[in-house]
Amino acid sequence: AGIFLRCWAGARAGVRIVSPPFGRLAAEQMARDGHLREVHSRIIANAEEIAFYQGHTVEETILTRAYNALAQQANLIYRARLGYVMLEQFFMKYVWSAMGMCMVAIPALTTGARDTISQRTESYMVSRNLLTSASDAIERILSSYKEVTELAGYTHRVSEMLKVFDDVCDGRSHIVPALAAQPSIKPEEGDVI
Repeated sequence: AGIFLRCWAGARAGVRIVSPPFGRLAAEQMARDGHLREVHSRIIANAEEIAFYQGHTVEETILTRAYNALAQQANLIYRARLGYVMLEQFFMKYVWSAMGMCMVAIPALTTGARDTISQRTESYMVSRNLLTSASDAIERILSSYKEVTELAGYTHRVSEMLKVFDDVCDGRSHIVPALAAQPSIKPEEGDVI
């Protein structure tokens, strides 16, 4: 059991070293998704002004850039996840299978001539069942690691949002609404064409 735990710890350390920062990547994707929603909301809120001043090409460019940034981040996450899952599956399929064969073979090879066939079969079946249970548990641990790091990214974004709320409540931050920042035309002002 000691050699098995050492190999598991070594494999886990190796996977952790090459693991991409899923939490940071998820937080960045959420930020880009939020920016895309902000651009959409701004277009909806200012649709008349955009049409009046013929600013559709500028707004389309801004919207396209926001979408492309989000798509680029999503592709980056998918590529990183693909490499990580390939490495993880390699460890589970080959490294753990080799370790399992060693664990199953040790009781069969170390038994003396005094053991009967039924005793050897019993020890083989016990070892095989333990190996199956251990491999299932290790697979769940490895797959839950990336989910936990993604959750860390989400919680980081939520904590940033709560800090902004606290700053606004304490008066340390000043937020200018998108509609208030735009100059408005009043009916009394300007020339009628």
